[in-house]
Amino acid sequence: MTAQPPLRAVPGAVEPQENRLLAAVAHLACFAGFWFVGPIALYVLKRKESRFVAFHALQAVLVQALFGLVMTVGFVGFLVLFALVGSGKHDGLAAATFALPLGGLALGVLGLVAVHLLAAFRAWRGEGWSIPLVGRIAMAILGADEGAAKT
Repeated sequence: MTAQPPLRAVPGAVEPQENRLLAAVAHLACFAGFWFVGPIALYVLKRKESRFVAFHALQAVLVQALFGLVMTVGFVGFLVLFALVGSGKHDGLAAATFALPLGGLALGVLGLVAVHLLAAFRAWRGEGWSIPLVGRIAMAILGADEGAAKT
């Protein structure tokens, strides 16, 4: 597999305002209730025209998917703790049963909000910021998409 070109083929080139706005909207769509639909629609509509928009849209989808996976695992953990407390064998877990999941949920939501806001801001500025972990996955998907723009 060959190395993919960077998000901007020409160093110092400026992304058009429309592309910067759409890339930011991909991240902000989660705040309007369009967790997957908005970024996926932007990816499908703009992937042939703008690698920059496609990359940010993929990152937005992947961040949401990762968040959903982590929250699902956390919920299963909560159910296990709840079952242990309900059995009466582990009375010391009663406080932890509610404090840990609520604290984890709050930190998770704050982290998600912070990542999307930072990514939207950097996209609006025209920066090809790669979110740790999901950025590499997004680049791999974009590189494997033969119909996607190469610059």
